[in-house]
Amino acid sequence: MRLFRTLFMFAIITSLITGTVSASSAEDSSSDKETKPTAEAHNYLYLIKKDGKYGYINQSGKIVIEPVYDGGSRSFSLKPNEPVQVTDNKQKTIIYFSAEGTKLFECPQTRCVGIMQNERVIYTEQVEGADGQLQKRYGYLNAQGEKVTEPIFHKAREFSEGLAVVTIGKGSGYINTDGKLVIPYQFSSAANFSDGMAVVGYLKKSKEGVTIKYGFIDKTGKPVIPARFNYADSFTDGAARVSSEGTYGFINKSGEFLFEPNYTAVQPFSEGLAYVERNGKSFYIDKQGKRATMNVSSGGPFSNGLAPVQAGSSFGYINPQGAYAIKPTAAYSYAESFRGELAVVELRENSKKKTPAMKAYINKTGAIVWNNIEDEKWRS
Repeated sequence: MRLFRTLFMFAIITSLITGTVSASSAEDSSSDKETKPTAEAHNYLYLIKKDGKYGYINQSGKIVIEPVYDGGSRSFSLKPNEPVQVTDNKQKTIIYFSAEGTKLFECPQTRCVGIMQNERVIYTEQVEGADGQLQKRYGYLNAQGEKVTEPIFHKAREFSEGLAVVTIGKGSGYINTDGKLVIPYQFSSAANFSDGMAVVGYLKKSKEGVTIKYGFIDKTGKPVIPARFNYADSFTDGAARVSSEGTYGFINKSGEFLFEPNYTAVQPFSEGLAYVERNGKSFYIDKQGKRATMNVSSGGPFSNGLAPVQAGSSFGYINPQGAYAIKPTAAYSYAESFRGELAVVELRENSKKKTPAMKAYINKTGAIVWNNIEDEKWRS
């Protein structure tokens, strides 16, 4: 089911478009044209490609950043009012823009490696190691392109909720936006904060060998849920999906299961509902574990009151009551969750209308806001 396999990895997945280098975890992986700000209170920007060049529109379909650049950061802002980036291959620069379309600063493509979150950007430099050899290290810049930290980290993640995962040697910890280490380098693995908590991993020795067990910490670094899970995902909507015995379930912030963990696959909760699979059937449940919708072929997270679902070979959107808000149509071969007021859908080739397969943005009525997005790198 290619439809929804990565839709809710918001904090850690970066889908990059031609001409940029970016990663949610560094090492895990010029135009003078200005634009006028928009007046929207919650600005999401959406990447477009026109005549081979990239720019961004707002949720009304109005161009905010002109499509004159060689690449863009991702198909849309992760959160409202977050900056985006474009690339100018001729000048070999990455250009950061605010959500209103104001240019913030430019950075050499070989230096900046991350999107901007919490007004911080990851950069990289070659520094001399103890053995005299040059080694790649990471640091952070602010929204003006000025250094917040020196390039001392072996790995670095983008900021989330005011903290970022950084690694030196084999240990990971967290820094604040001033670059101060607030949670020491003590974890074998660490994820971004979400809902005030973060998944961390600890090496555990047993007769079977060395494994990693996952638990949760708060923003002081205090363990709040013991590391007892073989798999754990970030908290969203007050619940986290976990697994220990091969099946999946959800826990609350006290570490208690919401209901019996007997699902073969689950999506995180969003807007009070979660997509689950069990006994060959797929549907949505509420936080009491009660079925909330009819069976669907596959489904994605709710966002802005709608969730994308597959019914047979058709795709549409349901509301939290399980009723279709946008009826399944064979015209869609792919559909994503809404981000703000728009969602990406893939339109099938239409031989009668002589239109090729293409991606488009639709609004909550199903009307196309921007046709022919023209790019193949939307999904991880």
